[in-house]
Amino acid sequence: MSLLSPLVMSYLLLCGSGTRLLDRHLADRPGYAAYSARTSGFLPPATRPPTPRDGTVTDTDPTTPPDPAGTEDGGLAAVPAGDRADRPATAGHRPLRIHRSPDAPRAAVLLLHGGRADGLEPPPRLNLPALRMRPFGTAVVRALGGRAVLLASARYRVRGWNGPRADAARDARGALDALTALAPGLPVVLIGHSMGGRAALHIGGHPAVCGIVALAPWCPPEDEVAHLRGKPLAVLHDTHDRVTDADGSRRFAERARGSGAEASVIAMARGGHTMLRGAHHWHRLTAELAASMVTRPG
Repeated sequence: MSLLSPLVMSYLLLCGSGTRLLDRHLADRPGYAAYSARTSGFLPPATRPPTPRDGTVTDTDPTTPPDPAGTEDGGLAAVPAGDRADRPATAGHRPLRIHRSPDAPRAAVLLLHGGRADGLEPPPRLNLPALRMRPFGTAVVRALGGRAVLLASARYRVRGWNGPRADAARDARGALDALTALAPGLPVVLIGHSMGGRAALHIGGHPAVCGIVALAPWCPPEDEVAHLRGKPLAVLHDTHDRVTDADGSRRFAERARGSGAEASVIAMARGGHTMLRGAHHWHRLTAELAASMVTRPG
């Protein structure tokens, strides 16, 4: 409770009755837009210096501004011009956030957090789904021991999948492209939860991907599987999950296996959709699976 209370209060201040209402009230004042752009909403005295232009955000770089986002086959079609009018402004969006970057990495892990079926608003500044993924990344780094691992996550422009627009998959692919450009030749494991699991499965055919771990993924029956041929794929799902369908995950894995993927399903005894009950078991098992995908021959 001591940790939950400040998290809830911070979320309400940033995304509810505090920062957003103030921004709306002052939006028309001269100079306010520039002030808001250079000032942190969480620590108002802190200013945001110019951002790097390489498409990445790093946790350790002191020149990096706070992260406002925290959420086919190998490629996705361009967004139709008619879809752009209702999309929030995303100029300068950097799809990749780096959490750990050793000097000579030998593998990479890309975390893809959950979101919503529909939603064109940007993720909140206090992005709890993104924070939930952090322990999984830490567990994978520990499981690989002395093997140098580059740890990163995708940054979504909007909170929702949004039907055929597949916004999360587009942003996930952008993050994967940025990662492979930053560290070409590295094998990449995708770890995605819920909507992020669906995004991981959409982009898992990329040549750099050496494995996918999908945590309580959203797996509609219309999603394609042929691009996953030859890819190691592990699905972890609590059979009592009330948000995403564990049977749907099982059926997706069966279809993927029929198309040549090395797909397996692990029924988790508890954890629900948030994977909080028995969290240590979720973290450990995910780390072991990801480590086996990175170290497998060939």
